[in-house]
Amino acid sequence: MERLTQPEKRWKFNERDLEERKLWDQYEEATNDVLSATSSKSTPWYIIPADDKWYARAAVADIIASHLESLDLEYPRVSPEDEEKFAALAKQLEEQE
Repeated sequence: MERLTQPEKRWKFNERDLEERKLWDQYEEATNDVLSATSSKSTPWYIIPADDKWYARAAVADIIASHLESLDLEYPRVSPEDEEKFAALAKQLEEQE
């Protein structure tokens, strides 16, 4: 209704949207079928409400952060040989200052 009643939102309205609304149940069923067939424990789908951009972005950020934290990532370990090279390079840079 806002797309019809608020002038700044009218550009978003398309008459075909009224016909598409009649198919909503079929779209929802197809979406559920796809999600059920393709979501797994290792590759899950997430349903993010898009009514509120701030909330949607926060929800996505939270999911990403949680997954990154669960990976228990570490910086790569440096070999003793590379440690020696880095120390020599640091000394070289200090001497140039």
